[in-house]
Amino acid sequence: MDKEINAKSYEVEGFTFGFAPSGSPFEGHLSVGAKNQSFTSALKLDKLGSRARWAKEAAELYPKAFNEASLKRALNEVMNRRVIEVDEAKSAEAEAAPVENPVNEEEARQLVEATGVLDRFVESMAQVHEVYGDRAQLKAVALCGISAQLGLLPDGRPLGTNCMLVAEAGRGKNYLADAVANGLPEPWVYRFESASAKSFFYQAGADPERFRHCWTYPGEAEATDQLVETLRPLLSGGKATHTTVNKDASGTHMPMEMTIEGPITLTVPTVRNKLDGQLQTRMLVVELDDFAGRVAAHSAKVSKTLLADYAEQNHGDTLRLWQAALTTLTGVRRVVVPKEAELFTFDSDEISHGARLWRNFLSLMLTNAWLEQNNREIRELANGERTVVATAADYKAAYQIFEQACKRSVINLSERHREILDAVYQLQQEDDSPFQSGYSLRKIAELCGCSHQAVKNHRSYLTKSVGILRDMEGGGLRLVADADPSWWEDGEVLAGFPRPEEVAEWWGDELPDDDPEGTGYRSDPHEGLQPLQEGSEASYPHTNGRNAVNPHGLQTGLHVNPVEEEGLQVKPLSTEEVYSENGIDKPDAEDSEEVSRVSTHSEGPETHSTPDDDVDEWFKDNADLYSPSPYRAPVDDDEDTVEL
Repeated sequence: MDKEINAKSYEVEGFTFGFAPSGSPFEGHLSVGAKNQSFTSALKLDKLGSRARWAKEAAELYPKAFNEASLKRALNEVMNRRVIEVDEAKSAEAEAAPVENPVNEEEARQLVEATGVLDRFVESMAQVHEVYGDRAQLKAVALCGISAQLGLLPDGRPLGTNCMLVAEAGRGKNYLADAVANGLPEPWVYRFESASAKSFFYQAGADPERFRHCWTYPGEAEATDQLVETLRPLLSGGKATHTTVNKDASGTHMPMEMTIEGPITLTVPTVRNKLDGQLQTRMLVVELDDFAGRVAAHSAKVSKTLLADYAEQNHGDTLRLWQAALTTLTGVRRVVVPKEAELFTFDSDEISHGARLWRNFLSLMLTNAWLEQNNREIRELANGERTVVATAADYKAAYQIFEQACKRSVINLSERHREILDAVYQLQQEDDSPFQSGYSLRKIAELCGCSHQAVKNHRSYLTKSVGILRDMEGGGLRLVADADPSWWEDGEVLAGFPRPEEVAEWWGDELPDDDPEGTGYRSDPHEGLQPLQEGSEASYPHTNGRNAVNPHGLQTGLHVNPVEEEGLQVKPLSTEEVYSENGIDKPDAEDSEEVSRVSTHSEGPETHSTPDDDVDEWFKDNADLYSPSPYRAPVDDDEDTVEL
């Protein structure tokens, strides 16, 4: 590229410049001539300080020929022309370069034309990356990432979904996020491992478009610790501004404003139970729970990637096809609901940040509608803008994904937390000793069917943040006084949310059949595409039965009542302080014993009834015909209840 524009001449403000780049297109030797005088020196044309020094030196050596201020203005114009030349050269080079494996536009268009776009995308990414199960979580993360493409509201606020992806170390948090990210167009995604407090501002300064409609996610939560003050306004307001002081060309300190233009969305894979309180209230909590046979199933997927059949598949073509298909949807960025409904609200006073939770929940619905825009009504607004109209089917998709993957957004207690609390409660009920001594981590773990390290990892959260357990002076754990399982029982996670049937009635809409093509297959939240069997719609392994997660049959639920004991209070998600306790995979500093970070249950139901290979083969043969439904929610005989 530099050979074509290696030696360039510029006539600016009566000066004749000659620029010979060396290495970088903006670094080299610049000469100037005027009034029979000439000056040549090295400079970095894209650096303000370098240009200022160059102009000052020329004016000092030849004051009659060169005026410093005039040279600075002229150099700025040379820089602008040079930028245009370099951009044009890059474009010409890109156009001239041969395209390897060009995308078939017709195939790309077909990916987003038929209904079930989200399901097809998730299944494709799961097949490319050999992901076992976790379909509901994959969908939640995909909608979070893609929701950055939604347009801003008229008041400038974003509509995207943000989430924490919570799981123990080694569970596969980053693997899931990477699987989604690899199928999205490259400009849509910003991945990073660490960042300084103002790093986003500097990147936006170099490229103002960098964070427009961008999904950001770090490798771990620690990468966001210095970015909290930047991320909060970006997630809530769609932009962030930082004012600082810098020197101008003359060396005078001048105020300077740096701005990041969104909208962005954020996904944080983490082993923590909490992030910064102000940041966490802006996010859904997506949990990767454990289940019997998970390690074996994940290991089998790892082994499968070593087979010759896997190596022979052209995954790059699949990813490029999806990237091209999703890009075609960006011509429309606004999504609206069909009509106003008075009861279309999240009605719960239990969560102080309920309005933020509702906005994130609705973003799941809007993003699904955006993906389905080829199968939705497109309206033209009075200002000429085109908008997608969401349907009750989009609400149902969000409702089911939230129920399956995001329940910790309502009450931030995991199944592991409930197991520990149930175990301590059972120990106390069976204890006839008049002395209130604590129970060891190993004894609690034995009753839970997990390792003592798993109990240790969650002890700080359950004692300090939740306040249901307390550390005893003599060691060990006990429940606070009067603690009862009803405080942490597993009840209706979607209490306060309108049911899909209600939304369909309010909008004058109809909910689609869960199996419209009569394929006899369903999309299971853990195992992906599975054959429908009699009674299988209402019973999903590891989601309803939970045998592996609660092997001792203790009654658990999902509703947590506020608990006040010795000044401690349980509040789901609402905390102002920055999380400072040890992460889930970080043992206490004072404990020097060697620990294990991996724990699995040794009993539970079989994990699947159909071999993965059979399911994968069926999907390959019928992918163009089948649009799987994310979940089948049978209606009970009582019209007022829907069992999920």
